[in-house]
Amino acid sequence: MAQHVLIAFPDFRKLFIGRLISCVGDKFFTIAIAWWVLITFPENGKMKLSLLMAFNVVPVIIFGPMMGTLTDRWNKKHAMIVADIVRGVLLFILAYMMFSNTINMPIIYIISFLLAMMGPLFDTATQSSISILTNPKNTPAAVSMNSSVTQVAAVVGALIGGVLIHWTGVTGAILFNACAYMLSLVFIIAIKTPLISIAKRESFIKQFKEGFQYLLKHPAIYSLLLSFAALNLFFAPITLFIPIMTKEVLLAEANVLAILEASLAGGAVLLTVYLSFVNNTTSVYAKLGLSSIIMGLSLIGIALTSSLILIMIFLFIIGMALAYTNATSMALFQSEVPQAIKGRFFAVLFTVAFAVMPFSYMMIGVVLQHISVQMAIGICGLAVAILAGVLVIIPRIQIQKPILNEEQFTINKKA
Repeated sequence: MAQHVLIAFPDFRKLFIGRLISCVGDKFFTIAIAWWVLITFPENGKMKLSLLMAFNVVPVIIFGPMMGTLTDRWNKKHAMIVADIVRGVLLFILAYMMFSNTINMPIIYIISFLLAMMGPLFDTATQSSISILTNPKNTPAAVSMNSSVTQVAAVVGALIGGVLIHWTGVTGAILFNACAYMLSLVFIIAIKTPLISIAKRESFIKQFKEGFQYLLKHPAIYSLLLSFAALNLFFAPITLFIPIMTKEVLLAEANVLAILEASLAGGAVLLTVYLSFVNNTTSVYAKLGLSSIIMGLSLIGIALTSSLILIMIFLFIIGMALAYTNATSMALFQSEVPQAIKGRFFAVLFTVAFAVMPFSYMMIGVVLQHISVQMAIGICGLAVAILAGVLVIIPRIQIQKPILNEEQFTINKKA
């Protein structure tokens, strides 16, 4: 335990705690706003919720590469501070409008869009800071722990969120999220390690293009990105399926929605914590393919049952498979991509991964007007299981092993 990344690297621990706090608030917000839409608009709530989900990912596609370029040019700590402040202020405004009953769907769409626009700035700064806050030997473990943040937060947020929404309503959940960003800000400010840019001082446009040029020169990397994008087309709607299943199949309230969200996140937490203690670098692509098949079959299992217990079990398994995929692929990218371009690379990564999601959400929103949610889940599960075979035939990234010892790394990092 003394060698665990959260113990051995205090500044990485501060980043982890800051992200965890803000992500817990995000989960409260996600559950609350989804439930509010479905309850407020019983006739066309599913379509409005699909549109809202799309508004949460479109900004990542439009602004992601730009934010990544800014991350490589700016002090990464400053980028995270700006993102937290802007998101906190937006949520305070939304909470006030909810409290004063002046809220409507267009305003929610606009605020959701602006919130999502700040996400790539914070996330690319975080991803490109991990190798600076740790060392080459411990970077894969740190990536696993960083990947676990959203899942740990989802467990805590989902379990407490249902109770919070019951006692304080949607307004209270949104206000909690705003306060969470402010508390996250405290931990980010406390990071002492310099997170300054080491990229060359060139024009913004030239650096912007370099992120895409790097991908074109490395087919093994862009092949993996495109494979994940294809899988995401059919897996992403899980965030839409869970609240709809809760309401239409299980005929339950927000507390059951919270339990299902916690089941998905719980599986992810279990595996990401395990991966933070091990060096998982063997047969990576085979395991990625297997984890994708498991996700697809588990989705099919959900489609074939209306038992709360079985759905929880399948979601738990999906969470484990998803965590393995995220942590392993991020560790591969961290070892392969040069530090000077990581902000732009991860921005492009998020853009590619998220590019299919608006279409996916809107497609599912339309499809659900004609077929049951369980049938839609089954179709998506079958597609995910079949597409997993793509990972077997794409070019492979050669896993890089750390070549610096601790003393050499410390000297280079200071330089």
